[in-house]
Amino acid sequence: MLVSLLAGTATIPYIAYHFHRISPFGVVANLIAMPVVSAWVIPWGILGLVVMPLGLDHTCWWMMGLGIDWMTAVALWVTTFPGALGRMAALMAWRSTLGIVVLCLLKTPLRLIGAVLIGCAVLMMLRSPQPDVLIAPGASAVAIRGRDGRLAMVHSGSDVFPLREWLAADGDAPGPKDNTLANGIACDEAGCIGRLRDGAIIAIAKRADAFEEDCRRAVLVISARDAGLRDAHHRPPGRASGGSRILGCGGATARGRPFRDHGDAAERL
Repeated sequence: MLVSLLAGTATIPYIAYHFHRISPFGVVANLIAMPVVSAWVIPWGILGLVVMPLGLDHTCWWMMGLGIDWMTAVALWVTTFPGALGRMAALMAWRSTLGIVVLCLLKTPLRLIGAVLIGCAVLMMLRSPQPDVLIAPGASAVAIRGRDGRLAMVHSGSDVFPLREWLAADGDAPGPKDNTLANGIACDEAGCIGRLRDGAIIAIAKRADAFEEDCRRAVLVISARDAGLRDAHHRPPGRASGGSRILGCGGATARGRPFRDHGDAAERL
C-alpha cells in the first residue's frame, strides 16, 4: 500500500504536465484495485497462456475479465467523488523531477532540499504568467484573454485541436465545442475584435480592406493575409510559426505582453 501511495504521488506532476489534470483520489482507486490485479487478474492471465496450446484457455480469460470488471467498477466509483477530477494550468515538470530525484536518492537530511524544490515548482506553477493571446498556425484559431481572465476563442474550419489544447493548458473545464467560448469576441464579415483584461483591442482581420480600420484602434492585428503595410504608422508585420501574420500598429503598443502560438513559439511584443 505504501508503494502504491508513493508511486501515485510521484506521478502526479507528470500527469498534470501531459494531461493538465490531476486525480486526487487515483491513489485510493489503486489501493482498492491493485490487490485484485495481483491476486486474481495476473494469475488467471498466466494460466490462460499456459493452457492456450491445449485450447482450455476460455475459462481463464472469462475469470480474468471478472477482475478487470472490478477494476473498471472501482474507477467509475471513484470518479463520483466530489473533486475527483481537478484541472490545472501547464507546469514545468523538470523542477518537480529534480526535487523527486534529490528526495529519493539522498539519505542525509539534505534530501529535504528535494521537498523544497517540489514546493517551489508548485509555487512557480501557480504564479506563472498566462498568455494574453494565442494563435494557431495560419491563424485558423485565435484565443484572447478577456476581462474575466478566461480565454475567448474563435476558429475557422472543423479542427478544434488547438482549442482543446489551449483549454487544457489553461485549466479550463469547457470543451472545445462549447458555444460560450466565443463570448467576448465580436465578428463580422471583415474580421473579429476582442478586448484584453486592460481593455486593449485585439483585431483578427479576414479581408485586406480591414487592416486600416483595425490598425487605427487595435494594439495587435492578426491575419493569415499579408498586410502589405510598410509606412511610418505601422511596424513591419511579424510572422508567427505556421504562417500567420502579426501586425503591430502605431499609437498603441502591446509591448511586454506574453504571446504564444500553437507551436509553442514565444515572443515579446
